[in-house]
Amino acid sequence: DVNTCLKDAQGGLADSYTLDGLHLNFQAYAIMAQVIKDYL
Repeated sequence: DVNTCLKDAQGGLADSYTLDGLHLNFQAYAIMAQVIKDYL
């Protein structure tokens, strides 16, 4: 699921997927789109 794909080893949002620790970046949205696409 999307939540699992974006987590780091500690269970939080991975730094590589965020701009400021809260908002997602383009890479995170691309991963979310792929996961959602698999369900369609």
